Order: sequence, then C-alpha cells, then structure tokens
Amino acid sequence: MKIIKVGEGGFPTIGKALSHVKEIRENAYAAGSPTASPTACYDQSVVRNKEESIVHAENDMSPTACYDQSVVRNKEESIVHAENDISPTACYGQVEDIHRLAPVEIHIARGIYHEHIDITEPYITLVGAGADQTVITGSLGGYEILEDGLKRGTFRTQTVFVHTHDFTARDLTIENAAGPGHIVGQAIALYADGDRLCFENVHLKGFQDTLFTGPLPAKEVEPGGFRGPLEHAPRINGRQYYHNCTIEGSIDFIFGSATAYFKECTLVSRDEYRDELVTSRRDAQVSPEETTSRRDTQVSTEETVTSHRSTTSTSDKTSTRNIPPIRSYVTAASTPEGQKYGYVFADCTFTSDCPAESCYLGRPWREYAKVVLIRCKIGPHIKPEGWHDWGKEKSHDTALFAEYESRYEGREVDVERGMRRHLSSDEISEYEIEKVMQFCEQ
Repeated sequence: MKIIKVGEGGFPTIGKALSHVKEIRENAYAAGSPTASPTACYDQSVVRNKEESIVHAENDMSPTACYDQSVVRNKEESIVHAENDISPTACYGQVEDIHRLAPVEIHIARGIYHEHIDITEPYITLVGAGADQTVITGSLGGYEILEDGLKRGTFRTQTVFVHTHDFTARDLTIENAAGPGHIVGQAIALYADGDRLCFENVHLKGFQDTLFTGPLPAKEVEPGGFRGPLEHAPRINGRQYYHNCTIEGSIDFIFGSATAYFKECTLVSRDEYRDELVTSRRDAQVSPEETTSRRDTQVSTEETVTSHRSTTSTSDKTSTRNIPPIRSYVTAASTPEGQKYGYVFADCTFTSDCPAESCYLGRPWREYAKVVLIRCKIGPHIKPEGWHDWGKEKSHDTALFAEYESRYEGREVDVERGMRRHLSSDEISEYEIEKVMQFCEQ
C-alpha cells in the first residue's frame, strides 16, 4: 500500500497528489507495454464487448469491509459474461492489468482545501484527519452564466467528481458552498459514478442536489440538460456504500440512478429560506403560497423553488414574499426500469431545521424510482404521507417507496398512506447489505 501525504510537508493540494498517482501508474504501464490504460473502461469511447472476459480479482473487496482497498478477499480468477452489455466488473476486467494498479492511500492533513477534484483512477483511498478537520470545498452553482452564454447547469457544479471503480473516502467533508438553491441553482458537492465506491464517516454538505449517485438517466427531457463530463458516456450502474455519513441539503439532495446503500447515516434537510423567513416575518410581509416547480419539465404544485435539472431555460429567483410550504425532498431517485435496487437506507436518522411537516422523504425523478427505508428514525419535519409523486401519475404503479419499522418521532403514521408501502419481515431479507451490494456479481 503506497501512502501519499497532502499538507504538513506533503503535496500542497489534493489535485497535485492525484496527478502524481496518475504519473506513477502511466510510467508503470509504459514500462510494461500495457494494452490499455486503467481508465479506459470508463472512457466515453468504450466499445461493448460481447466476448467472455477474465477478471483477475486479487484486489476484490467485500462491501461489508467498506471495500477497504488493503483487504484482499479473493485470489481466484472469475469469469464474467458481458454479452450485449457492460457490467461494472466485466468492463474494467476487459481492459485492466490489475496487477499493475497497486492501491494508494492519500492522507490529507487537517485544513480547508478550496479545490475541484476529478478522480478517475481506481484503487485510491482519500483519508482525512476527521470529518470536522479536513474540508474539501467548492462554490459553483447551476445558475452561473458561462462564457458561451449558457448556464453552467447541474452537472458542471461538483466539488468532487468520482468516475472510476474501487474508490474510498473517509474522515473528511466535501461541500458545495455556493449557497441556497433558489439563489444559485443546483450545486453538487459529490458526483459519484462508478462501481464499489465507499464513503465512511464523510460529511456531504450543500443545499440543492448535494449528492449525485450516477449514472445519469438514459435521456434528458430537453437538449443540453445533462451537459457535463458524462453526458455522452455509457450508463453503467454501479454500487455505492455510505456508512456513518452525514448528508445535508434541501431540494432532492440525494438523487440519481445508482444502487446505493446508506447505513447508519444522518440525512439533514436544510431550510434554505430560514434567514429570509426571519427577515420577512420581522417586516410582516410573509405570505407563503403554493406555486409551481419543475425538473425535467414535470410540474408539481407543492413548492416555489424552480428546480431545473434537465433544462437550460432561465428562471426567476424566489422572493421573501413567496416562501414555499415545502422546504425539502430528501431523495429523487431515477432507478432504471428493471434494476433490482435503487436506494436503501438502513438504521438512518432523518432530521432537519425545517418546520414540522414541511418535507418529503422523496419523489421520483424517473418513474421507476426505488427507495427503501429500514428501521429509520424520522423527525417531525417529514409529512405524514412521506412521499410525493412529482405529478407523475404512472409512478404510483411503477415506483417503489417502501418502509420497514420506521419510527416517526412523536406521532403515529399510517404505514399504508399515500405512495408508501410497508415491507413484511419476509420481504426485508432481500434488502440485506450482502444482497444489495453483491447482486451484480452474478
């Protein structure tokens, strides 16, 4: 295990440390005359291979070990059938000589790092000095107008971009400090797209669209809506694991298509109107009313925030005279049709500084969204019905919003109300971490 240090006598920035890792590996490949680069698997020009490929799994990890890259789980070769499609494991098996990719840990000293980081190399671990000690921060917002006259848009705002497999981050904070969504637009802290991504004791902080769990949906509603680094990339589902993490945001702050397991995490719905509300109350001018919101041109009548994810049109900012009654949607899953798992939250806590019954657990960004809550503690900020259909009538038949032994703080809630489905003790066994995180190894 190679260890590289950032700060306190090491590299001055995380970006320089990552460039050093890439340089070391490129030199190793040059010396060994490799047939492909380690990042070719996730290159946008990747060609689907219908042949069987052998994956050398010497560095394969178990999800229950947080995919710790220093743990060797399996030294046998395994055959992956990649007929007509790219599976996360088959893909990188086709192009990598894993023996040349020694795991690397980058130890980041305490401090605030104003960087935008791209991680495209596998078998890398970022280790901070603690979630309250090491902070990686950016401040890009989707409403920003760029030199070409277009808005930056959602998928070019991320502070940290992960597009690889077998990556781990622990004991640090990743934030997008651009500001509230109704002022700056969408602002991603972490854009995570890949297989076997693990986040342990990580604090993700933002407002609208804090965490994007790629891949993107198959198609945007309006041209240019997915403008960003993976707009034209293959949509390859991967597994992501979040343990003991705190994730903060306001509108749809966990969204995307991945299979993601959240274990013992804290999900914090932030009231991005709190300061405005205090000011407007003092001036006796508040008159909350329900207006429209859109994402992918789908209209809801529950919020004021204009939330464009797959659109490039201009929108007006919300004023203090029009503060929405709905402050937060925790999730906006876009699980593809036929994918067995979407989001699973196990033993998590949902909390907030928002008013009582002013938030939803989630809504479907796409009609086959899947979100399951297991033994979660849910604060009074969540509305009794729990879930919203975002104006998508079909989602009542196609989406899965399910709970098992949810504990609603200070109240009794009808577990069959609205779109919510109650899971039985027999059904819950299908959502054990071993099954969710290993299902695509078949």
